[in-house]
Amino acid sequence: MNEVLPVIYLARHGETAWSLSGQHTGLTDLPLTERGERSAHRLGERLKELTLAKVLPDYCSGHDAPASWQGLRPWLG
Repeated sequence: MNEVLPVIYLARHGETAWSLSGQHTGLTDLPLTERGERSAHRLGERLKELTLAKVLPDYCSGHDAPASWQGLRPWLG
């Protein structure tokens, strides 16, 4: 039984003004704070070293991928 299981990476949204104040964002699509943008950029830098089969983002709005996901464009479904 030498079956190799897939690895799944999960990432939460970055910091927003509401997450700082403890407010529940629900379905509200808020922009990231500067700190949230920096964190998203650092995550993208770490993930680009990996070979990803697919990225499944959860968009709040019908807009294209937010700036924080731009580095993951090749894997977006």
